[in-house]
Amino acid sequence: MKKTGRVLSELEKKRLISLDYDISLEDYDYTLYTNSVLFAYFTETVKEGEKTRFSWRYSRN
Repeated sequence: MKKTGRVLSELEKKRLISLDYDISLEDYDYTLYTNSVLFAYFTETVKEGEKTRFSWRYSRN
């Protein structure tokens, strides 16, 4: 997955593709993702992070 992410980022830097994470696909059924165990895990992780006010910006060296 990391390799795929790097490839997509490089293609975007070269302006060969556009990655628009904030734009939802029209008429797409997102329940496959939002009802998954992994999505629930990520959601809970974000909630826990909000409680501790953890920020990646400050955790990187």
